[in-house]
Amino acid sequence: LESNSGIEEALFGPGQNKDAKLSAKIHLGMVAADYLEKLGRELLHTDAPLLLDEIKEASAASSASAAVESKLTDLWVNTLMTLATRCCATVEPDVKNGDLLDIRPYCKLKVIPGGSVEDSAYMSGVMFHKNVSHKKMARVIQNAK
Repeated sequence: LESNSGIEEALFGPGQNKDAKLSAKIHLGMVAADYLEKLGRELLHTDAPLLLDEIKEASAASSASAAVESKLTDLWVNTLMTLATRCCATVEPDVKNGDLLDIRPYCKLKVIPGGSVEDSAYMSGVMFHKNVSHKKMARVIQNAK
């Protein structure tokens, strides 16, 4: 038995067959991916001036500077798209039990100075800082369980 949700009926119509619904879902995914790519490019130009300066310096060294700048920008945007897609696929908030629908509080982007685009990686799980919260906390615990 296949059940249609109200959202699917509103988006795809009640009388469409499976192929038409699949095509519509693929189109919707392509539109979302295109928007995410444009947003990534815009953020790269507005919020990452140091990275943009680094890209321009790297492209100025070669004769085809516009092509190299475009290629490096595409490389960063593709990396950001890959990381964002993996994050969206991994994080599954349980809204019925009180989790937020917005996944941004569950995802963090850590910038490491001096890193390159090849150093970018997605890490799934819970991450902790090595630092202690306050001065009186023990820094070393022997035989921790």
